[in-house]
Amino acid sequence: TGVRTQSRVQGEEAVVSIEGLPPEYTRILVNGQRYSGSVGGVDDLRDVPTHALDLVEVRRGTQGIRQGGEGAGGVLNFVTRRPPDEGVHGKFDGGLGDYGKILAQGASEFMAGPVGITFSAVHDQIDGFDPRGDAVFATGGGKDSRRTSHDLYGTASWSPFEKLETHSRLGWRREDENFVEFFDAPWVPGDPYREKHPDPGRRDSERWTTTNGFAWSISEATRFT
Repeated sequence: TGVRTQSRVQGEEAVVSIEGLPPEYTRILVNGQRYSGSVGGVDDLRDVPTHALDLVEVRRGTQGIRQGGEGAGGVLNFVTRRPPDEGVHGKFDGGLGDYGKILAQGASEFMAGPVGITFSAVHDQIDGFDPRGDAVFATGGGKDSRRTSHDLYGTASWSPFEKLETHSRLGWRREDENFVEFFDAPWVPGDPYREKHPDPGRRDSERWTTTNGFAWSISEATRFT
């Protein structure tokens, strides 16, 4: 109740509003760490490896303040599955659709000796479309456009002692978008934007994230992280 998702014309496909506040005030975490969006930006659920999840925590109101002003509305914490005590767990799913749509994603968890490892990967792409028909669009890519994203996320945990656990997390995401305009705009000599962006129809972005930490249960009532 009170949690709403929506797409936005700014490019986000699934932003989250909590208790009616704008999505700028919702912080999205993966295993308690920042993963999506940029500082001062809006987090997008499209960037989260949802196929590898174990549970989703919704922290409302003042709990979100711990993340700063960007969490004033609330926080969604996505917790991925932990490695099994033994053996290997994994799953894969994918699909095809119109306009060159391809979605393939997989996740696996296993133990490698004393180290527990989880890994997930996503490939998502879709082509543009020819808008010259009955529909009217303010902006969009032509039929030769294509947007592709790749996402890798992994964790490793190790307990050298019974009451001490160390963990490492690594994420990589790349987005490539080729944008072919519906109608080619004339190149005006001296246009400062075109001089600064000679290829305005291509946008690429790449992001790495990594965290390392530990949790030490000093006693039954004290835990240091």
